[in-house]
Amino acid sequence: MKRILFLFLLGVLCLPVAAIAEPLEQVGSSVPGMSCELKKLYRKNGVLTAKWDIVTDESFSSSRYEFRFRKKDSSCSYAVDQEKGVKYFPLTDKEGTPLSSAGSMYLRSNKKFGMWMKMPAPPAEVTSISVVVTFCEPFDDIDITDK
Repeated sequence: MKRILFLFLLGVLCLPVAAIAEPLEQVGSSVPGMSCELKKLYRKNGVLTAKWDIVTDESFSSSRYEFRFRKKDSSCSYAVDQEKGVKYFPLTDKEGTPLSSAGSMYLRSNKKFGMWMKMPAPPAEVTSISVVVTFCEPFDDIDITDK
């Protein structure tokens, strides 16, 4: 009975650890104390979705940051096929609002902030792409998962 209880507790305690996925890539940032982790990049029904975390450490100064997702903005986030030189900017709804995370966020130290954007998918023959995110170094040549 004790052995069964031990195995059950071991399984329950190990589940959260097994469920935590490693990022596809981690890069630095132009902001001290901030880094970026690309979590997912997948193509489905003609849409390319990127999901990443903004990660801050204890040296980060809490403040409001404006992440840009509109094509007309300088330093806009996008994906790029470097081989063909094609940029894929975030999709927008009928009102012109980007299909992405909220642009303005108050970031605090020692936290993770999940973000995402949806872009037109590149053709099926494009199997990897680079993702450029405001404040972050580029995530280069990331394999695209097809769903």
